[in-house]
Amino acid sequence: MGTTDMHFGASPDIFEKAKVLRNNMTLAENKLWEKLNKKQLPGFKFRRQHPIGTFIADFYCHALKLVIEIDGEYQEDEAQTDYDNGRTYEINKLGITVIRFKNAEIMTNINGVLNRISEMAQERQQQLPGITEVRERSPRSGEGGAPAIRSSAEQDLKRVLEKTELKKETDEQDKNNDILLEEIKELKLQNAFQANEIEQLKNQLKTR
Repeated sequence: MGTTDMHFGASPDIFEKAKVLRNNMTLAENKLWEKLNKKQLPGFKFRRQHPIGTFIADFYCHALKLVIEIDGEYQEDEAQTDYDNGRTYEINKLGITVIRFKNAEIMTNINGVLNRISEMAQERQQQLPGITEVRERSPRSGEGGAPAIRSSAEQDLKRVLEKTELKKETDEQDKNNDILLEEIKELKLQNAFQANEIEQLKNQLKTR
């Protein structure tokens, strides 16, 4: 497979899933994308929710062959960790480096995250002459070979569903907030009306 193919033979189904993910990005993904999209790392073009073979990377720079992944809370369980390690191993075999950040890092230390990405970008520039070299060893110790990897399509679908559910919860919260604001406005109007009536009554008493 030629290195000029930045999608590494991704299927139409993977492209469709990537489109759904782009429309349902998490708060952390949107925050990082805002920085990357404004080219706060000059000279490097990143793509969001980018198909790579059977996987979908959160962010990808083809010139550097660098993937940025953002891990949510659900990725702390052992099964998800095994999948992520296997996924990283397979992506590494394509000559691509993967760097990971937690949601909390993005939300609370975005400048530190950008500095780390910039440092990795500089490292990748130095490594580019030998970038096509394929890693043979698995990143996890064991009996040999890559860790067992669950269906990537299944995992990507899981991510879609989780992000969709999160978006629904956020939309519902926004709706509840709007309702609360309307109730507050109505209460303020009622209070203002009552205050006006009290003032009128006071004036009437004064004129008697």
